[in-house]
Amino acid sequence: MKVQILTKKLNLLNRMKEVLPNSSILSDLKMANNSSIIICDSIEALKLIDLSSDLKILVLEDYPTYEQSIFLLSKGIRGYGNSYVHPKILLEILEIIANGKIWLPDELVQEMIKNITSSNKKRNSLLEKLTEREFEVSLLVSEGKSNQEIASKLNLSERTVKNHLSHIFEKLNINDRLSLALLLK
Repeated sequence: MKVQILTKKLNLLNRMKEVLPNSSILSDLKMANNSSIIICDSIEALKLIDLSSDLKILVLEDYPTYEQSIFLLSKGIRGYGNSYVHPKILLEILEIIANGKIWLPDELVQEMIKNITSSNKKRNSLLEKLTEREFEVSLLVSEGKSNQEIASKLNLSERTVKNHLSHIFEKLNINDRLSLALLLK
């Protein structure tokens, strides 16, 4: 497994050189190699992602945050954690990433699960306000169906579909079809 390090943070660079003496130090982004795992900070990661989405990037920060992990994962990084990670754990992380998997510290995974659960509970409590027919209309809206298509599928008039949508928007305190579709996704 080849590892490359790209960071302007000397403390991170020194720690990584200590743990991974055979890794190569990159002086600029263009030297990044798709067959390597690149260890960097979040600033360098964003620059690298702009160059290629195929890079295996591990971001290490002195103070990792949940919000930053979500943002960087959505951009395509393969791992995110604390730059003070124990050397033995770092080697395990690199092995996981080399095998094509994603790595996050346990506390960030737990936070992610907690947020997904609370988001689902909130969504479910909102959707419980709808009648069965309103829920059916909502699902069809989330599939991108027009009022005419919904009316045809549910054997309703377009006017009835519009009435259902008005009630749905009011009950869920939203203003448009896009908000409804996003709520259901």
